[in-house]
Amino acid sequence: MGRRSERREPTGRQAVAPAYIAPVTAFDRLGNVYRRALYNQAHPEPIALYSVLLCEATSTNHPAHDYFAARYTRVLDTVAAQVRDFQEQGPFRSDLDPEAEAAWFTALWDGLQVHALYADSGAIPEQLLRGLDELVADSVPADRRVRALTASP
Repeated sequence: MGRRSERREPTGRQAVAPAYIAPVTAFDRLGNVYRRALYNQAHPEPIALYSVLLCEATSTNHPAHDYFAARYTRVLDTVAAQVRDFQEQGPFRSDLDPEAEAAWFTALWDGLQVHALYADSGAIPEQLLRGLDELVADSVPADRRVRALTASP
């Protein structure tokens, strides 16, 4: 009996790889945030599941509590490190507190995703861009910001 060939959809990083560009500059990395938000908007089911689990796992009795607590620590550490990198490379304002901005940006993105479960505004990528723009140094021209953050891969 022959094997049935099944086409499997890519998962995880394979599924989002086309949405990313290889980061060369800080703006490439920031643009990947926008592209990830566009991808998430086009594929809302995993985001809905993640958001529900994230909220339910706040209970210390939840089986996924430790996973999400550790994940939040990793995310906050990663975002804070990126804020510091962006400050050193020039696109982010030097007066920012990296840890505070990491907490703010993570809360913004998670909150927008939970909000979309109630009322899909379809504007999460643009709202994230507006939030990122608040962090960008005034010395970076506005037209460069938009082009750099929204460039296609």
